[in-house]
Amino acid sequence: MSDDFKNKLEAYNNGKLTKEEKIEFENELDKMEVYQSHLNNLMDEQGKAEENENNNEKGKKQKQLVKRGKWRARLQNALTALAIILIIMVVCISITVTYFTWGEPDRFKIYTDVIQAGVATTKPNITIGSSGTNIGFLTMKYDAELRKWIGGEHETVGELHSSFLFGPSTEIPNDIHQQPYFIYPEQQHMYDSPDGFDQLEHLPEGTVAELFVSLSDYYETNEVLQKFVGKNMRPTWFAVDTGVNNEDEIGPIGFPYEGYHFKADYDISKKEGDSLLISEDTEQSRSTKMFDDGEKRNKEFFEALILMEEYYSIANTFLWASSKEKLSEKINYIDENGTRIYGVVVTGPSKELLKLKEEDWIGSSAISEKRLWNWDDIVN
Repeated sequence: MSDDFKNKLEAYNNGKLTKEEKIEFENELDKMEVYQSHLNNLMDEQGKAEENENNNEKGKKQKQLVKRGKWRARLQNALTALAIILIIMVVCISITVTYFTWGEPDRFKIYTDVIQAGVATTKPNITIGSSGTNIGFLTMKYDAELRKWIGGEHETVGELHSSFLFGPSTEIPNDIHQQPYFIYPEQQHMYDSPDGFDQLEHLPEGTVAELFVSLSDYYETNEVLQKFVGKNMRPTWFAVDTGVNNEDEIGPIGFPYEGYHFKADYDISKKEGDSLLISEDTEQSRSTKMFDDGEKRNKEFFEALILMEEYYSIANTFLWASSKEKLSEKINYIDENGTRIYGVVVTGPSKELLKLKEEDWIGSSAISEKRLWNWDDIVN
């Protein structure tokens, strides 16, 4: 504010201005009121704009905070759910492991023994080789090699895959079922099949073969074992008489020369009700002499049959479409009539196997496999 304006304002207040000066000064005051009003309006608008800008900034920050909070909550929920799932999986796996490994012997040993029994009892010259087990989420998987003796080599001829989830399931290669058959002594005159000995005569020196031999009569286990003493060949499997009338429904049943190598010891002489009494394994219960211990082999064979009957849901894979009742009939037949051998799988040098043709206890024969020489001489 200038000094001149201050003097006029003081003179105006004191009434010292002339009429013309008073009118002129009042006009100036009116103009100043308009200017002041305009400035006030501008300042109000600017204040509101700044306030809105501040409000918008606060709103953005609040939205960002809310958004971050939602994502944090979602992440926490996801992590919580994941933790719950992991806990459930760990608990279920722990329960599964406990289920299959509890007790002595545990279910794992029993179930794998049932599979071993099923293979070795129903598949001539086929046994379980290397195997592996995986216990996971509510399931146990068992994988194993299937092996057979051909000459001096224990060859892998397929793989077996078993899964135990709600119900057992076992898969084996179809070609494992495609084996020569044995002929009962009283039926050999009824069959006109290719003779394995004729085929052996045409095989050159330096070859080995797997021969399915049907015997001319029924023999006890020790009798058959003694017939291989001094021969340069290896018996691998013995076919057991289960009754001529029902043989075709399951196929041949027998036992491996080298035994079953069960993980547990099954004592059929001590049964509780209809169940096997299972005890800890001992080396003494496993050992069998090369050409002795026929009774021990018979006992282990019968234990394998009872084991398959008791755990039929696992063993039925190896019994084709046969029912548990048919298996029980065979077990009862063997129990009543004894272990009578009517067929043998034997392997060795082709020309050594050909010598069996001259033996009076040999009936018919059929070749299954043949290989180039892989044999180290053995005299039993």
